[in-house]
Amino acid sequence: MLYRSKAFLLSGALDADFFAYLDDLDLALRTYLIGYRGVYVPEAVAYHIGSATLGRALHPRVVEYITRNQLFVLMKDYPKALFRLLLPRMGVYQALWFLFAMKSTGWRIPEGSTRRAPRQKAHAAEASRTDGQTPD
Repeated sequence: MLYRSKAFLLSGALDADFFAYLDDLDLALRTYLIGYRGVYVPEAVAYHIGSATLGRALHPRVVEYITRNQLFVLMKDYPKALFRLLLPRMGVYQALWFLFAMKSTGWRIPEGSTRRAPRQKAHAAEASRTDGQTPD
C-alpha cells in the first residue's frame, strides 16, 4: 500500500502494538475512517516474501500474532454497535481459526497430561501390546 504522508501521519501511522500481521489492515481502516479513500490498480504488481518474519507460515508465533491482531483490529477499529452485532460470528470464526491452526501445526497435548490426543492413544496402545519391545 502507498499512502500520502499526510494521511499516514494523521491516521497515527503503523501501530507498534501489532508488531507484525494485520498492522496494514489497521492502518487502512483508520485512514478510511478519517476520510481517505484507497485506489485499486489492477496493473500494479507487488512481490511478497511469505513468512519472512518468523520462517514458517504457521509458526506458533504467527498463529498467536494473527489471532491476537484479528481481535485488536476488531476491538480498535470497528464501531461498537457493529462489533456487538458481529460478536457471535467472530467467536465462531476465531474458534475455527484456532482449530485449523492447531491441526496445521501438528499440535499435541503435552506429555504427562491426563488426556491424550488420538495419535498418542494409538501409540500408547501399540506400545502396551508389544510390552515396549521393538521388533528385531
